[in-house]
Amino acid sequence: MGAATPSWTKRKREDWEMIWYIGMYGSMALAGVLLYYKPDTSINAWALNEAKARMEARGEKTDYP
Repeated sequence: MGAATPSWTKRKREDWEMIWYIGMYGSMALAGVLLYYKPDTSINAWALNEAKARMEARGEKTDYP
Protein backbone atom coordinates (compact mmCIF):
# COMPACT_ATOMS: atom_id res chain seq x y z
CA MET A 1 0.00 0.00 0.00
CA GLY A 2 1.19 3.46 -0.79
CA ALA A 3 1.65 6.24 1.68
CA ALA A 4 -1.50 8.13 2.60
CA THR A 5 -1.65 11.64 1.19
CA PRO A 6 -2.95 14.50 3.30
CA SER A 7 -6.53 15.52 2.57
CA TRP A 8 -5.56 19.09 1.59
CA THR A 9 -3.36 18.02 -1.32
CA LYS A 10 -4.72 17.56 -4.81
CA ARG A 11 -4.41 14.10 -6.32
CA LYS A 12 -2.18 13.79 -9.38
CA ARG A 13 -3.90 12.23 -12.37
CA GLU A 14 -2.55 9.11 -13.99
CA ASP A 15 -1.58 9.28 -17.69
CA TRP A 16 -4.41 7.01 -18.83
CA GLU A 17 -7.24 8.78 -17.00
CA MET A 18 -7.88 11.63 -19.45
CA ILE A 19 -7.83 9.22 -22.40
CA TRP A 20 -10.37 7.04 -20.60
CA TYR A 21 -12.68 9.99 -19.82
CA ILE A 22 -12.56 11.28 -23.39
CA GLY A 23 -13.10 7.81 -24.86
CA MET A 24 -15.88 6.79 -22.49
CA TYR A 25 -17.95 9.96 -22.54
CA GLY A 26 -17.18 10.70 -26.17
CA SER A 27 -18.46 7.29 -27.22
CA MET A 28 -21.59 7.80 -25.10
CA ALA A 29 -22.24 11.15 -26.79
CA LEU A 30 -21.67 9.62 -30.22
CA ALA A 31 -24.06 6.76 -29.42
CA GLY A 32 -26.69 9.28 -28.33
CA VAL A 33 -26.38 11.25 -31.57
CA LEU A 34 -26.51 8.10 -33.70
CA LEU A 35 -29.58 6.81 -31.85
CA TYR A 36 -31.31 10.17 -32.26
CA TYR A 37 -30.79 10.20 -36.04
CA LYS A 38 -31.32 6.50 -36.75
CA PRO A 39 -33.82 5.69 -39.51
CA ASP A 40 -37.35 4.67 -38.55
CA THR A 41 -37.54 0.97 -39.40
CA SER A 42 -40.68 0.06 -37.48
CA ILE A 43 -43.38 -2.05 -39.08
CA ASN A 44 -45.88 0.80 -38.66
CA ALA A 45 -43.75 3.23 -40.66
CA TRP A 46 -43.24 0.65 -43.40
CA ALA A 47 -46.97 -0.15 -43.55
CA LEU A 48 -47.92 3.53 -43.74
CA ASN A 49 -45.51 4.15 -46.64
CA GLU A 50 -46.68 0.99 -48.41
CA ALA A 51 -50.35 1.93 -48.02
CA LYS A 52 -49.72 5.44 -49.34
CA ALA A 53 -47.82 4.08 -52.34
CA ARG A 54 -50.60 1.62 -53.19
CA MET A 55 -53.30 4.27 -52.80
CA GLU A 56 -51.41 6.68 -55.06
CA ALA A 57 -50.94 3.91 -57.62
CA ARG A 58 -54.74 3.43 -57.70
CA GLY A 59 -55.27 7.19 -57.94
CA GLU A 60 -56.81 7.62 -54.50
CA LYS A 61 -56.17 10.56 -52.18
CA THR A 62 -53.71 9.87 -49.37
CA ASP A 63 -54.26 13.00 -47.31
CA TYR A 64 -57.20 13.30 -45.00
CA PRO A 65 -58.83 16.63 -44.10
